[in-house]
Amino acid sequence: METCCYPVFGSKLFIDCSRGFESRNKSCLVMSIEGAAPDRSSGDLRVFTSTRDSRCDECGDDLGRRAWIFLAGDRGALGLTCADLDHLVFLPSGDAALTRRARNHSKLAAVVLKWSRARQQSERQGLLVEETALQRAEAEC
Repeated sequence: METCCYPVFGSKLFIDCSRGFESRNKSCLVMSIEGAAPDRSSGDLRVFTSTRDSRCDECGDDLGRRAWIFLAGDRGALGLTCADLDHLVFLPSGDAALTRRARNHSKLAAVVLKWSRARQQSERQGLLVEETALQRAEAEC
């Protein structure tokens, strides 16, 4: 039986590949993609930045390259308009205090992720939050 393990950076834990969660057990079989996806444990909405030409599965609009796409399960890949997320504004990562306050004030927030080919994982680019929540958070900072 072949074993594999993926160490968690900065800790003594390993990804248990057969189950997709962290463990101290180094024996595992096949890595589960669901266990490796970011923000899976939290209930955050995730919007992905596409790396190639994309098309909305609901309305058929051509979204182009580097479009923001919301994956809606059986509805497929949706543009922000069809996913009812087009009223949100982008808050780039970098200011932790502003991000935390904007997320707390916003009723609806989505994490923007971009696939990194070098690291073979999604990287967080920022948040989509409501404009009023962002203005309120900026006033508090």
